[in-house]
Amino acid sequence: KQKLDRHQFGGTLGGPLAKGKTFFFASYEGTRENQGLPVNLTVPSAAMKRGDFSAVRNVLYDPTTGQPFPGNVIPANRLSPQAQYFAKYLPDPNVGTGNFTWSPERMLHADQFTLRLDHSLSEKHKMFLRYSFHDNRMEDPSSTLGNPSSAFPGLGNAHIHTRGQNIVASLTSTLKPTLLNEFRASYLPQVVDLEPFGLGTNYLQEAGIRGFEETGRPGVVGSFPDFAWSGYSSMNGSAFDQRPKTQDLKVLEFTDNVTLLRGRHIVKVGTKIRRWLPHFTDSKQYQGQWTYNAFATQNPASPTGTGDAFADFMLGMPRQVVRSFPADTFGG
Repeated sequence: KQKLDRHQFGGTLGGPLAKGKTFFFASYEGTRENQGLPVNLTVPSAAMKRGDFSAVRNVLYDPTTGQPFPGNVIPANRLSPQAQYFAKYLPDPNVGTGNFTWSPERMLHADQFTLRLDHSLSEKHKMFLRYSFHDNRMEDPSSTLGNPSSAFPGLGNAHIHTRGQNIVASLTSTLKPTLLNEFRASYLPQVVDLEPFGLGTNYLQEAGIRGFEETGRPGVVGSFPDFAWSGYSSMNGSAFDQRPKTQDLKVLEFTDNVTLLRGRHIVKVGTKIRRWLPHFTDSKQYQGQWTYNAFATQNPASPTGTGDAFADFMLGMPRQVVRSFPADTFGG
C-alpha cells in the first residue's frame, strides 16, 4: 500500500464594512500532500555495469571483429568511460532478476485565497472588486505525471511551480427599469515553471562528452540528459518534457453587456475584447537524447538471440543521438 498523507485546511470570513453599502469576503484554502508512487523499473545488474553479461541469454557480438565476446564479457579496456559515469545513476536490481522496486514521495504544497469587495455606489450603480491567488509547488520524483511512474533514486526530484492570479472589477448599472448595463475588466497573469532533473549540474562535461556546448541554454549550467534502452526502463532527465520550460501568460479582457426587457422578450447584446500575451520557453533536447537498441552487439547475419541494448551503451555505441538548440522566448 502506497503512502498518502494529505492535509487540507482553510476558512472564510465576510461581513459589512459600511452598513448597507460595502461588504467584504475573504477565503483561504491550503493543501499539503505527500503521496507515495509505485515504481517498478527494469534495470541492468551491477555485473552488467562492469561489462559482465554472462548472465544474459543473448550472445553479444564484438562490433569490431564480428565475433562473440568470450563468455559474454566486454573487456574492461573496451568500456566507455562516459557510459560508466552515467551507469552509476542506475540502481541495482532489488527484486528478482533485473527489477528495481521502490516508492518515492511526490510532495505538493498548494495555497489559494480570494478577496472580494462589494460596494453600492447608489441605488442604480453597484460594483465589486475581486482578487484571486493560486500557488502550487511540487517536488516530483517521476518524469511521468500519470501511471506508470518512472523515477530513479539517483536523479532526485524535479521542481514544478505554477502560479495564477486574477483581478476583476465590475460595474452594474440600472439605466432604466428595463435597461441594464454590466461592464467588467479582468487581468489574469499566470506563470508555469518546469525544472528538469539535476538542474545546475553539467553532467555532460563531467562525463567528458563534448559537442553540446553550443546547444547550452543561456543562464542554465546544465541538467540530466535522457537515455532509452530497448528492454530496459528509460531514464529521463530533461528532453522528455523539453525542460527547463516556462510559460508566462498574461490575459487582459474587457466585456460590456447590455440587457433590454421588452414585454415578454429579453434582448442582450455585448462585446468582448481580449489581449492575450504568451511568452514561452522550452529547451528541446539541449542536453541530448540517447537511444540504444542492441544493433551494435547483434550478429548482423542472424540477429535473433543476439545483442543487448545496455551492452551497446557500455560500449558507447548509441543507435541515435538527438540534440537541438533550445527555443528562446517566443509568443507575445
